[in-house]
Amino acid sequence: MSNNTHASLARVISTILNDYEEWNEPFDPSQLPSKEPLTAITGTRDRALFLTFTSSVNYRRPADRLWRTAAELWRDYRWVFEPATVVARGQDELTAVFKEVGMQFHNQDAKYWFQNARTFHEEFDDSPLELFSANNDDAVAILQSVRRHPDLLGLGGQKIGPLWMRQIHEEVRPLTRVPELDIPVDTQIQKVTAVLLGEELSNESIRRFWRDFSRIHGFDPVIVDRPLWILGSIWDDGGEAYLRETMASEGYQPSELLSGSETVPVRANYDSDEEWVTAVAAFLRVPEQTVHDVLEEAAQTSFFVCR
Repeated sequence: MSNNTHASLARVISTILNDYEEWNEPFDPSQLPSKEPLTAITGTRDRALFLTFTSSVNYRRPADRLWRTAAELWRDYRWVFEPATVVARGQDELTAVFKEVGMQFHNQDAKYWFQNARTFHEEFDDSPLELFSANNDDAVAILQSVRRHPDLLGLGGQKIGPLWMRQIHEEVRPLTRVPELDIPVDTQIQKVTAVLLGEELSNESIRRFWRDFSRIHGFDPVIVDRPLWILGSIWDDGGEAYLRETMASEGYQPSELLSGSETVPVRANYDSDEEWVTAVAAFLRVPEQTVHDVLEEAAQTSFFVCR
């Protein structure tokens, strides 16, 4: 990706973020399915429980359906969000409730939900807030802790983990190190990224791209995710048209080769690492320290430099 293309894409993302933050068309708060249920939930602990339990079963179903069902559970079966009560009433009763409200994977959902309730009850004083506090409200440390814990299910995945942490950060209480979280990749992010970059990538390649690009240009991948996800979710109702119009207005054309084989400085062409880093920094129009930081944190995986 040439330096001009690189800068043009940064302008595209800045424009999209600004329109999203100002709720300019085509963006609207109603497009975020977790927002509406939270209007009826005010307490910090209650919000943490609602977001955590719902996130643990956020798989293989449309997001709007999931959050509508979660809102119904909160309204009609409030006890399912209380860890101590879930443990007391048992997994079978939980499964019956999930089946009644039409949860497609009610058996698997109940298994995850019940196990998480038992873990919060036995180890974290019936509250995810205790888990957060035990990790100093550090989003990266929280996810690492969850991924190591054998009895916290459905929360540590590469998609759900960052999404859950962002929701906690925005809707419950501030967390540190949120900018270090990867973008949560799903079908919407795959679709939008393919248009922005001119080719389809694996999920890991998408995460790597947004990680490197965001670090260089000062974006947070999990914040970039929200407007891009919305555009994907309204793709046929103005999302794609808006994206392509924004790309055109900023003079951005996707590079055919993400490795930037046209002019990206290649290490083999330089006598030392320092000369190469200087060339890469000049190519990308960023400080040399930024290049050093990217190499240190994402060694030999960056899209923007080629060893």
